[in-house]
Amino acid sequence: MRVVMISTDRKLFEEGSAVRARSKKYADALGELTIIVFAKEYFHFTEVSDGALRIIPTNSRSRIGYLFNAIAIGKTLSADVVSAQDPFETGFVGARIAKALNAKLQIQIHTDFLSPAFVALSPLNRLRIAVAGYVLQRADCIRVVSKRIADSLLRYKLTCPVSVLPIFVDVERIKNAPPSNMLRERYPKCKRVIVMASRLEPEKDIERAIRVFARLVENRDDIGLVIVGEGSEKERLKAMAEGYGISHQVVFEPWVEDLAPYYKSADLFLVTSKFEGYGMSIVEALAAGTPVLSSDVGVAGEAGAELYKTDEEMKEKIEAMLRENAIGELQNYPYTSEREYVERYLTLLTQCA
Repeated sequence: MRVVMISTDRKLFEEGSAVRARSKKYADALGELTIIVFAKEYFHFTEVSDGALRIIPTNSRSRIGYLFNAIAIGKTLSADVVSAQDPFETGFVGARIAKALNAKLQIQIHTDFLSPAFVALSPLNRLRIAVAGYVLQRADCIRVVSKRIADSLLRYKLTCPVSVLPIFVDVERIKNAPPSNMLRERYPKCKRVIVMASRLEPEKDIERAIRVFARLVENRDDIGLVIVGEGSEKERLKAMAEGYGISHQVVFEPWVEDLAPYYKSADLFLVTSKFEGYGMSIVEALAAGTPVLSSDVGVAGEAGAELYKTDEEMKEKIEAMLRENAIGELQNYPYTSEREYVERYLTLLTQCA
């Protein structure tokens, strides 16, 4: 089967990356997989050809150029199925290519884009929702990563099948990672350490965590908050912690690919996102045995996280979970191996064709 995918994941050009390795497995099983990747020309990416896998950068001069360049590339290919990683820009491109090639269209959805918080984030997101309405009506099949997203799509009254296929998380690697005292050794003054790990962007609402943490530690200095990540909000969040007078207890660390030592040495993993399609870090933390306190996003509730609604409830639950030495337990994880995930993923593509 010939499949063309539209992607924004530039890690596909990194030899040895997890997404590159997984794509190679897809390609070998399918017979022919071509991935068109949105990329600016200054990255100087070159086309990758590895057996049945082909990865083509758009090498565009601008973001709008992604659309025109990707469509132009796609029209030169052959495909039975065109798969786009979202119902927005890549979905629009996928719909145009599928029509030109007389191929089936699969749309994948990883974000809870019908959440009011997604709409409120930016004018661009409001435009994206309009684009999604156009794209989804032209899909032959849709893959979503959570039941939450599947339920939200009911308003569209779609006639094509919508399948829930969660993201694969290597929970066995996390479970089998060695115990760690990394954070205790790094911050010996902290008897308890709360960890957050995410992009530092508005939708992650890290400022809410800092605000509540300031109240939590009003009369104690033995609790630390370690925030792992990078993003446009970093300096503002640092200033916020300084303004509350808690910068000695709120530590910002750069993003790392392997978060297992953080999960394993944390007393609590905290999530304050306004919306999530899935929530990989929630699943990973629970797999590590770390208790998770989360806003009601993605798969948090069904995976085994404790949920909160208000700031006061967040504060009270943090206090209780630390006091009771809570333990995390991952629930309802659907895969026993990566192979099982790959097989189910390929089955969806085959059914779409």
